[in-house]
Order: sequence, then C-alpha cells, then structure tokens
Amino acid sequence: MSISARGSVCGLLAYPIGHSLSPDMHNYFSEKLGLDEVYIPLQTAPEDLKKALEGTYAMKFLGMNVTIPHKQAVIAYLAELDESAEMVGAVNTLVRTEGGFRGYNTDMYGLTRSIKESGVKLSGCEAVLIGAGGAAAAAAAMMVKEGAKSLFILNRTPQKARALAERVNSLAGKPFAVGLPFDGLAAIPGYGTEAGNGRYLVIQSTNRGMSPNTEDAAIEDRAFYKLAHTAVEIIFNPGITRFMKLSKAAGAVTIGGLKMLLYQGVRAYELWNNLIIPEDIIEGAYKLMEEKLR
Repeated sequence: MSISARGSVCGLLAYPIGHSLSPDMHNYFSEKLGLDEVYIPLQTAPEDLKKALEGTYAMKFLGMNVTIPHKQAVIAYLAELDESAEMVGAVNTLVRTEGGFRGYNTDMYGLTRSIKESGVKLSGCEAVLIGAGGAAAAAAAMMVKEGAKSLFILNRTPQKARALAERVNSLAGKPFAVGLPFDGLAAIPGYGTEAGNGRYLVIQSTNRGMSPNTEDAAIEDRAFYKLAHTAVEIIFNPGITRFMKLSKAAGAVTIGGLKMLLYQGVRAYELWNNLIIPEDIIEGAYKLMEEKLR
C-alpha cells in the first residue's frame, strides 16, 4: 500500500516492540477500506513516554495503541478517559481530540467478543483470573460488566492480586472477587476434588509462555487445570501456549489470544476512523495474522 503526503498516521507504543501483528492488521484494514492511512511501530522506553505522546500529538497522529508496559502509566498524560478506560483503570487505545489524546480500553471489548463468539456464557459464571496487570484489569472489569457470579484473582505478588480484587469489588458494589497468591490455590472451592472439575472459566492474562519462552506457564499444578471448563489465553504467539496445552489435557475447551487481538484492534480502528469495518474484511485480517504466525 502507499500513503500520500496528506495521509493519516497511527502507531503502537510499546517497550520492547517485539513481534507485533498490529501493523499487519491495521494496514490491512486501511488497504481494504481504501483509506490514506498507515500504522507504524514506535518503540518507546518508559522514561520517554511523555515525550512520545507530546511528539506524536504535535505530528498530528490520528491515534495509537498502547501496550506493555504503558497501559496504566499513560493515563497521567491524557486529556480525558472514556468510560471503558475508567472502568478498567488501564488504557490500550488513544484517539486524537482537540485538547490531547483520549484514552479507551478496547481490550475488554476484544476479550468479551472472542469469548462469546466461542459460545461461552459469561453471565452467572464462576471465573479464575491468572495475573493482576493491565490485561487482567480488563478481564476483571469484563466479568463485572457481564454479570459473572464470582472471581478468584491469582498472582505471583499477592498484594497486586488483592489490590485488583478490591478495585473490582468497588466496581461491582459488592463482595465479588478474591485475590490469592499462586500458592493459595487450595482456597478456590473445588480445588483438588472431583466436585471442582470443569467448574470455572479460567483466563490467563500474564506474559508467561509468550514466544520465545514457549515452555513457561504461570501455574504448573495439574490439579489447578482440572478446575477449568474453558481456558482463555490472551497470548497470541505462540498460537497454542503451554497454558492451553495443560488446560486441554485436563479436559477444558481452549480459546487462544489471536481473536482477542483482532477484535480489540477492530474496535480501535473504528474509533480512529469513525466507521464500522465489514465482517469480510475482519475475517481477512484474521487469516492474514494466522499466516504471519505460521
């Protein structure tokens, strides 16, 4: 594709950039929709985040995606927050406005759509969340919004698990979530018993198992995986993570992270351009990303 001197620019702020499929996806959207727009990766160290935002705004960037490690730190430099970002407490999409960038969270939309598309009912479900970072915050907020029954949050640092649980309980307006350390699995009802088999929707939101460390998993305990009826992974590379392998071996249905990446990107692109992407173009972008991962 080509872009003119009057074309729009969007980008990805991350550190390190690593292997991202976002440029492939967004540039595919622009090509198929016939828009004069390009999407570029922008490796940005944490200490340079403010300067990067000031620079991209001055250069008239239409919008940006924000990922690890900037999803929460970026909030301090934004002109305003959308309801989705306020609910999650983390931002992954920036949209240019008159006074600065407005922050959104499209991770929650992407995760919700990918799970529902797989036929999983979120209303009334019991869930377990691995991790307590920005992606975990989106998953936890989704559970509240969709009317889940309960949520156990597991994290290597128990203070972070408890802090996210407190935030979620405040959001829900009732006791809803419990924060636990990885060695506190016995506190989850059904753990280690036949009664717990297939009881929970389990979401893995850490970066453990991401390429190139594909043999890693945040939790190795085989008894834990028996709790899951459905196991959702947010990592998209590799397409099948160790978490997914352990879950499938225990009898769970597994959902990979590529659809979440796709749908959060769809929503971001629609926000930047004030349009709706046709389903055939969305499907084409998904096939392109699958090919890139191979």
